Amino acid sequence: QVMKLAPQIDDVVVKATMLAEAGGIYGAKAGGLADTGKARRALAEAATFTDSIEERFRPQALAAVALGYVEAGLAKDAADKVDALEALARSAADRPKAEGLAVAARVRAQAGDADAAKALLDEAAAAAKGIVGQENRAYALVSVATATAAAGDRKAALGLLTEAEKAATKVGDAEAQKDALERVPGVKQA
Repeated sequence: QVMKLAPQIDDVVVKATMLAEAGGIYGAKAGGLADTGKARRALAEAATFTDSIEERFRPQALAAVALGYVEAGLAKDAADKVDALEALARSAADRPKAEGLAVAARVRAQAGDADAAKALLDEAAAAAKGIVGQENRAYALVSVATATAAAGDRKAALGLLTEAEKAATKVGDAEAQKDALERVPGVKQA
């Protein structure tokens, strides 16, 4: 259905993200369809939109495409998108920087480059910890923790989640605080 509906979506970021998620589902061996051909086609289509996206929104789409490749078991196919994601993330504000670098680290880890993944995770964690707004800090820390856990460092991931929970409890708006706190336990259980 996503593949049929995608041409009707006007928001290019949403379109790229949906196609990338579909690609991840097509290719995933566990919980997916294990269809590499369909995964590659969906992800290639998603990738075609990333260059036309306004630069400040491009990291989100590149991250979705790179993550789609990882979920589809095709991390090596994401190399050019990860390079672009790293460059854009480094020039972004702290939250998109942290989240973008965390996704890039996840792809690098899946591709077998543990050293690059570790360096990116350190950079992502530093960016996340530097965020002034508590809500944005909490979400960024959750993203970095997720990537850290995926790279195999459970202890560091739990430390980041503890920091995320502390930040979430300091969010001033009650509804936003509730949303942020709900996000943290979801990752702890995963």
